[in-house]
Amino acid sequence: MSPLWLDELARVLARPKISRYLEPGEAAEFLAAVRLQAGLVDDPPAQPGPTPDPGDDYLVSLARASNADFLVSGDAHLTGVPDAEPPVLTPREFEELLGRQD
Repeated sequence: MSPLWLDELARVLARPKISRYLEPGEAAEFLAAVRLQAGLVDDPPAQPGPTPDPGDDYLVSLARASNADFLVSGDAHLTGVPDAEPPVLTPREFEELLGRQD
């Protein structure tokens, strides 16, 4: 994870459509747990162009810089990128992959 990714996660958790499912303080607890358990790396320089949304280019750059096997996203514009490196999986595809690992 990187500071940009953590900032985005905090913004998403604060959105009304998400926060209405959380008890007071749960978002902060979740963010603290993520910070504690995940590796923190510097924000990589964005490589313009790997996605149709320039605001998401850093995600692909982060996945590449960390040598990720894949990126998991529910954003159709990310999952629809052919021959993405690393490959982009939908959450369902990721769940299915984990199920096959058992």
